[in-house]
Amino acid sequence: SMTSSQIGQIRNSVNIAMKIRPAITRYLVCVPRDLASVTARSENAEDTRWDTFIAEIAKDFPSLTIELWNETRLVEELQKPLSSGIYRFWFGNAEISESSVKYAFEKAKSSWLNTKYVPELNTYGKIEQTISLFLGNTEQRRVLVQDFAKICELCQKFQEAAEALLVICTERDAELKEILHDTSGKLHTVHDSSDKIRKWLEYESVQNVPIDISAFNIDFESLIDRIHRSQGTFRHHFHSSEVTKHLRKLSEFHFYRLIQDVEAGFSKRSFLFLGDPGTGKTQGLGAVSEKLLREGLHIPLLIQARGIPSNYAWKDIISGYLGLSSVWSEEEIWQALTSMVNRHKFTPDYVNSDVKVSPKVIIFVDGLDESAPQARWVDRIRETDAIVSRYTQIRFCFTARPTAMPKPFDYANIRRLSSGGDVPAYKLFDGYMQAYNITVQNRGWLKSALSTPLALKLFCELNQNSSFNCFDKAEVSMATLWRQKIERIEKEYCEISNDSPQNQYILKAIVHLSEVFMSNAAIERSLLVNNISNGLSITADRAEKVLLSLENYGVLSSYRECGTGILPDVYNYYPGIQGYFDFATASILLQKHKNPQDIDFSKYPSLHSDVLNGLAILSIQNYDFLITRNKTLASVIDEWSLEELQFLALQHTNHRNAQQFIKRSQEIMAENADVLKRLKERN
Repeated sequence: SMTSSQIGQIRNSVNIAMKIRPAITRYLVCVPRDLASVTARSENAEDTRWDTFIAEIAKDFPSLTIELWNETRLVEELQKPLSSGIYRFWFGNAEISESSVKYAFEKAKSSWLNTKYVPELNTYGKIEQTISLFLGNTEQRRVLVQDFAKICELCQKFQEAAEALLVICTERDAELKEILHDTSGKLHTVHDSSDKIRKWLEYESVQNVPIDISAFNIDFESLIDRIHRSQGTFRHHFHSSEVTKHLRKLSEFHFYRLIQDVEAGFSKRSFLFLGDPGTGKTQGLGAVSEKLLREGLHIPLLIQARGIPSNYAWKDIISGYLGLSSVWSEEEIWQALTSMVNRHKFTPDYVNSDVKVSPKVIIFVDGLDESAPQARWVDRIRETDAIVSRYTQIRFCFTARPTAMPKPFDYANIRRLSSGGDVPAYKLFDGYMQAYNITVQNRGWLKSALSTPLALKLFCELNQNSSFNCFDKAEVSMATLWRQKIERIEKEYCEISNDSPQNQYILKAIVHLSEVFMSNAAIERSLLVNNISNGLSITADRAEKVLLSLENYGVLSSYRECGTGILPDVYNYYPGIQGYFDFATASILLQKHKNPQDIDFSKYPSLHSDVLNGLAILSIQNYDFLITRNKTLASVIDEWSLEELQFLALQHTNHRNAQQFIKRSQEIMAENADVLKRLKERN
């Protein structure tokens, strides 16, 4: 039976809830049994004790309604159609569980993630920072709570200091009094808003706190200056200095960043990370997923977009990933996922924490660019707005190449990854050297020379299990690394296919396809095989082997268009890592024109900037020619880009070649050093 001590526990829970959330008007108490009524033996029955408890609560909290959900009511609620997913999770043989989520992630690591995600290289960057704020992190929230508590404290201290100053002000201090009253009003709003934010951060609720962002747009330095310039300050120096002291401390807070971090937690809108191949999108999602599973608060589902049929709804996508039977409805899946993650609220860490972050399930979908048509993914992303609105503990995040997704990007929160990658190369350097077992003599120099994650990865793949000692930047330029990588692919292809390296089928195929993809975004597999066969004058069987090697090494990527009915699936291919094709295009132009000074760039108005970068590096390394001395180059790029291209070339050449360009470099630097700053920031 329900004892007096148990009712006391309920009373204590209500008191705590009202202290934390004084605006609560409805409180549910779930007891998995029906209360016993008065009998001939005793009038102190369970329902009598309950009625007495309700009467006492009504006196303490008149606006609060206590609802008892007993066994009868709980059964009624679980039998409702909207609760079917919850019922199946708790009372059926649940297919959805944390073990099934972890198993699905391990399967992904052993299959499609295997070539793109290396757990030993986990380093957290923009993706992890964004997702952490999006879902909520206990430590981050705790720091924010402390910041907003301090803001409230300083606002209160200002009010007290201002009141003390106003007491001694006279009619001659009209200007100072006006400033104090005006500032007091502004800081009163800041205090109230900060206090509401602090309470939400301490105990995250479904409903967000309405924030007037404009309330935090206060120029504290200007206010301090106005107070200093007012005549009353000279008469009341001690009191006015106490006022400005608190304003000065408030000015030290970066309010824009604080509000940004809070709003990231409020937001339910899906994220879409856009980044070129090699910028670490998949590695970033893999690292975040591993971290979330280890921490045990939020639950990630990491799904590969490639291969998902175009007619799949969210029910099919999640069911396919978790291996669910077909009997699950979409609503049941979202309910079961929510019930699963809610179990984290009963862990000791959560119960004992002073900051309560609502546990969430986040669905990561990686590589939308590999799953055509992309327009249907836009529809799926738009659907997530309705899903997260109804199921408030569900979140979504996607990745894609920038050029693949339809514009305008009004269907998600967009985050762009720079060419430098999700995590800067210098932060990844030591981990890569250890993972690839590379001994480096000149570590500091090499760390600076390999300025992008893609360059670092290429270098490590080429030098695994070896020692490296070099001070010539030309040897680790992207053009050199691309050439060496293609030679490595060529060698391994020949070993597998019993072919001669002199045929250079891999290089020739990349060169040929770089021209083909200039006019075709993607090509169907059989057509591509025929194209390679005809372009290289080889058999279709050999063309198949070349295509397989190009795909295995990421030179080409593919996506599947699932057939309908009896129609077969269609596989389409497109450039995987664009750098291979940029290098090949630059090589084509140099071979075609014999010398970089003979290229007429006016005939190539649509050359990609990375092709020009490759040309600049190859020209100075192989021809001792600075590409910007070709007069026709000015017809395709502006003067600013010409200067940047010159410094890029010098950056990737040896000391001997660079000597002849010292005078011109000094002239450009004397005119404007911004180009150097921009180049350094990009690398």
